[in-house]
Amino acid sequence: MRRLFLLLLLCLTMLACQDKNDPAKATGDKTASAIDDFPVPEQRFAQATPPAQHRPFTPPASDLPLYVSKGFGALFDMGMADPRDCAYRQVKVRLADSEDGDAGLHGIHAWVYTQPKTGPRAIAWNGLVYPTEELGPPADLVADVEAMLIRDSQPSPHGPYRRGLLLEDFESASHEVLLPGRAALLHRLGRGELAQRVWGQWAKSVRPDLKAKILLPMRHDFMWALFVRGFGAHMRGDDARALPYLRQSLAAWNHSGTTVMDDVARAAKWLYLDQRRRQKQKPHPSALSQGRQAFARQQDWIDALIVDLENVRLRPRDASPRDPVCLALLDEGPAAVEALLKTLAWDPRLTRLVKREGPRNFHRRLFFTQDIAYELLVRIFDYKDFPTLPLWDDISKNTAARYREQARIMGEWWKRYGLLSPVQRKLKQWVDELSYSDVLFGRR
Repeated sequence: MRRLFLLLLLCLTMLACQDKNDPAKATGDKTASAIDDFPVPEQRFAQATPPAQHRPFTPPASDLPLYVSKGFGALFDMGMADPRDCAYRQVKVRLADSEDGDAGLHGIHAWVYTQPKTGPRAIAWNGLVYPTEELGPPADLVADVEAMLIRDSQPSPHGPYRRGLLLEDFESASHEVLLPGRAALLHRLGRGELAQRVWGQWAKSVRPDLKAKILLPMRHDFMWALFVRGFGAHMRGDDARALPYLRQSLAAWNHSGTTVMDDVARAAKWLYLDQRRRQKQKPHPSALSQGRQAFARQQDWIDALIVDLENVRLRPRDASPRDPVCLALLDEGPAAVEALLKTLAWDPRLTRLVKREGPRNFHRRLFFTQDIAYELLVRIFDYKDFPTLPLWDDISKNTAARYREQARIMGEWWKRYGLLSPVQRKLKQWVDELSYSDVLFGRR
């Protein structure tokens, strides 16, 4: 009996240690627990599937090297849409950009197919599927390719070697921009001669030191197009499309085995989990749609605005913040401070903000409601010398505790200086700093 008790105690101890060593359970790190929710490779075909997607394919006759032909096949294994048996037409689709996620409706030439309950779908020149907003007349594939080749042969402001530029969604989907994935689509259509010409012209723009890895940019273009499309849908609030878009991009990335886009894939994983959260929550009207008059108490109005921080699309730190939710909270001024401090300490929801770090950089920065609360508090306090917040991807370094500490510091500052006039505040801060230096240097 004693041995049985000791054995049970040992098992419980081991389980406790296992939980302690599990980052998701020990620290509340959602990144670790997200592994269980990570889309599997099979989901790269989860959307409305083109009619010939899984049909056997025989490569057309061409002078393309065998390794290039196999590289084209690898793209379709990753989830590139198969344009066979689709009508090539003029269409309008909603595309994304990196500013606020919405580039509006763009007219492109694409391969259109229809399945029951899905409506018309368009396969753009980046190999991605988009719901069609408008259908136009048939387009001329050969004429488009010829125009693409002529346009690409003109001198480029980026020099003779154009690779390394990351394109927006509305650029990669266009029938006017030459990219290596275009050759893969033409090859799949049986247009071997056109595919060879497109590939040959694009290969001339690859730097000599990258020739040994000439297939990688083609895969990266496709992966980047997947991620940008998902980011854009999230940013513009198109949640019905954002979730399947992000699921497909992560499934394709998981299948590809590439590590070049680890940072952008991590951002996509966070957005995917946020989209799952949004899918589960009950729909509710925004505070601004109801108006201030719908709330009997000021605090109720402020609380409703805090809830809506998850849909903020523009940062409030600019001299003229344009996001209406941020503007409404700034209008409340000191009355909103306590609610914003609570948000800074305890509210880790993601917003619509996805900021790019540069046109040549894969990295995307996400913003929590805590980040927005911090920037609003700085604006209300009219004081900037607080400790900097951790970046969103620094979650492994006890980020939750650092946000709470930031809220504590700012809360103490508000109690000490918040109700003073600007002149009184400056004077009191000067006196406090002087007193601190006296203590520091032993003068008292």
